[in-house]
Amino acid sequence: MLARDGEGNCYNVEVQVRRYGAWHKRGLFYLTRTLGNQLSVGEDYEELRASVGLHLLDFDLFTESAAEREQAIWRFEMRDERQPKISLGNV
Repeated sequence: MLARDGEGNCYNVEVQVRRYGAWHKRGLFYLTRTLGNQLSVGEDYEELRASVGLHLLDFDLFTESAAEREQAIWRFEMRDERQPKISLGNV
């Protein structure tokens, strides 16, 4: 489901009870689509609003460690690998 708040921020809301392969790629694809669908040809990139993916899953997405299995809320951002203090912002 796609939603938009009063400030124009976009939300992709997913509710899944079945585990599908490549969930990471699927989630990223839907999130980038919310960004890509915000502007028309010639519009200024300054008009882009935040895109948020809310994924409510009935399974553990990350399972390699106990810490991963126990964490319920995850938040990802685009950051530099070597200098994580540097990010591309919250869009």
